[in-house]
Amino acid sequence: MNKNLIAALAEIHNLPHDSKGYGYNYTSLPKVIDHVREVFAKHNLAVMQEVGTCDGQPYVTTSIIGEDGIVHSAPPLTCSTQGLNMKSEAQATGAAITYLRRYALASLVGIASDEDIDAAPAKQDGCGKQAPPENKQPAKQPAKQPAQHNPQQPQKDKAITKVRTMMREEFGKDREGAAKFYSNLGLPLSSKDFTMQDALHCIEQLESLKKIREREEGRA
Repeated sequence: MNKNLIAALAEIHNLPHDSKGYGYNYTSLPKVIDHVREVFAKHNLAVMQEVGTCDGQPYVTTSIIGEDGIVHSAPPLTCSTQGLNMKSEAQATGAAITYLRRYALASLVGIASDEDIDAAPAKQDGCGKQAPPENKQPAKQPAKQPAQHNPQQPQKDKAITKVRTMMREEFGKDREGAAKFYSNLGLPLSSKDFTMQDALHCIEQLESLKKIREREEGRA
């Protein structure tokens, strides 16, 4: 890895969560950008984020630039604008792009920009938009019932098999690249730990990544 990048990443640190979301706090994009620019400038590095659309959904590609060109580039990150409660499609796209830029940049340099909400899970909708946790009273534990067959298990197994096939096509034997891809999406590092939603999200991202690459190859 580039020595300047190693030195810069050693100076990057987490920032206060200065903004409020739906049931969680996070570090705003300007705060993340200002901190990264200040540190990277000392080491002759810069960040470039390219925005595009694929099948009507926005995506962001984040790269670290050095004196000799691109030092490191993360895979394109995309998300759906469906479910975002905005007045117009343009506003939904803008909100999605802001979220993608913040999440992609923070993940790339190792900043935990979101509050850890594992202790109090919230429902997620659209691009990181989280609805307030439901305020439910503790319920009495029902008597244990015999294990029942899960009718969704075959579909889940099929989706995970598709993930593994697409990951082999995309990354081959590049385990580090595959691990970074999972990490950027906030997924478990092993597909065997995926939920059905994880598998479908991963497939969506891989299909978008393939289309983006094919489109860029067509322009070359």
